[in-house]
Amino acid sequence: MPRFAQVLDEQGHLALVEESHLPTNWDEESRQALARYSMNRDFQRYDMMTVAAELEKRALFEYVDRAETKPVVVRQPVDEWVESVHARNGFSRDRMDKADAADCDAQLKEILTRHYPDGIVEKL
Repeated sequence: MPRFAQVLDEQGHLALVEESHLPTNWDEESRQALARYSMNRDFQRYDMMTVAAELEKRALFEYVDRAETKPVVVRQPVDEWVESVHARNGFSRDRMDKADAADCDAQLKEILTRHYPDGIVEKL
């Protein structure tokens, strides 16, 4: 936050941006698989509103407004979706045991393939 204070003038704004998706019929299954393999054992769910609230509590941020865009359909091959999980801190291939990463991938792929037999994940 000190760096933002240096580069923003008094009229400047910091935008907290987050990607979200509408619920899917496979969310709970994938959440259970992800919880099993996550390297972050003390992980607690958060969103940008909780981040904003914490920054505001520390007098580092003043909430001004919120905007939301219309949902957009995102299509991605199952294998790419599964691989994208490893971009998350708790699933970094650098941190995960190789066998656990392979098991996690196989479980996620099985879940998604059941819901998307054509091999393309569609999310709003």
